[in-house]
Amino acid sequence: MLPTLALTALCWFLGLHFVLTGVLAANVLQGQEIWLILDALLKPAAVFFGATVLLLTHLLGAPGRVRSAAVLVVAAVLLLVVPGIPPDKVLPAFLPFLLVFLAAWPLLLWLRSRPRTQAALLALLGLLATLGVGLWNVPVEPSAPNRLGLVAFVPNSIWSRDFSQDANKDHYPFCTFVQNSLGYRDIEPNWAQSGRTRVLLVGDSYIWGDGIATEANTLGTLLRARLEALAPGRFDVVSAGYPGNGIYGYTRAVEQLAPVLHPNVAVIGYLGEADLNPVDAQSLTEGQLHGAWLRTLMLRMHTGQHLHEWSVGIATELGQTPESKLQFQQLFQRLAACGRANGTQVALLNYPSRAIAPQGAFAVPKEIQRVDLPEPLRYRGQASELWYAKDSHPKPLLNQKLADLLAQWLLQRPQR
Repeated sequence: MLPTLALTALCWFLGLHFVLTGVLAANVLQGQEIWLILDALLKPAAVFFGATVLLLTHLLGAPGRVRSAAVLVVAAVLLLVVPGIPPDKVLPAFLPFLLVFLAAWPLLLWLRSRPRTQAALLALLGLLATLGVGLWNVPVEPSAPNRLGLVAFVPNSIWSRDFSQDANKDHYPFCTFVQNSLGYRDIEPNWAQSGRTRVLLVGDSYIWGDGIATEANTLGTLLRARLEALAPGRFDVVSAGYPGNGIYGYTRAVEQLAPVLHPNVAVIGYLGEADLNPVDAQSLTEGQLHGAWLRTLMLRMHTGQHLHEWSVGIATELGQTPESKLQFQQLFQRLAACGRANGTQVALLNYPSRAIAPQGAFAVPKEIQRVDLPEPLRYRGQASELWYAKDSHPKPLLNQKLADLLAQWLLQRPQR
């Protein structure tokens, strides 16, 4: 009976997780991307089939051999499903969930002669434990949409993280993250128009500073210091990066921040095809269910992280659908239009230093400028003094060199 309990508990937990992930995918994707939605929904269907098999064997009081066979069938189903889940995101949350079932073990033994009552109780405990653990499982990084509706961390929050046990990071230092009132890792922006040339820096974890110990070595801080050294009193820098954002998130950030911050220049840290993914942090935030407890459940069960990491592996295919090409074309057009409407020069800091869009995919408006990384600064596929290897993120030295590159470009650009 103990293996049945454990497998039923896992079925309920994974089932709810994949249902929420499937709903999120349906809210974010469209058109030919429907196959991704179907894949997301087939997994919970398989899991709930397994849970149903186990519960029916209890309900019908099936012989021991039938129950053993049901356990083997469900175990086989789970072997197909579980590898698709990032272990460090979902499976640790299952451990307290399993403890809830083990705590109910004496009661279930007492009900052993009452299979119908036992099956109903097992189903009820599974549902309640899943909801309880989902709501209790607080994410490591507290995130929430800011007052402009942009994905960000909790405003004015301070938190730290030790990456030494993270297999996906190589030699990251102990990091402390201090957010401003917008939830970005930067100093508080000057909301008043100071007469300085204001630079808005937008991006994902490269701009936010994944692997950077303190905000002193983020690109925004270093660019601010470099411009002040070269042209005292002439420039103001505002940084708005969030891990996992893509071209959709960048566009939304410029559209929302430009009217309130009035930047003269918006520089977007652009990662090439990696940013041409319809499943980015901003779209996932907007695709979450309404209702406080449902939203909390989706956030704390990491459905967004799961769907994003899942999509990264097929980002090239996602970016080649007709719907995606049209969406990306429209997003770049929106960036250009936002720049014109707010008197902002939009530019891409092009990390890959290749074409902005895959050949023949879509056209980028000519008014969007680009600043390419020089050959010696580009990622070489291995660790160096400039780059972390495993997740190809910039180190502080690269941020210093990019701050100098951008400062020189900003000083030399024609004034609008």
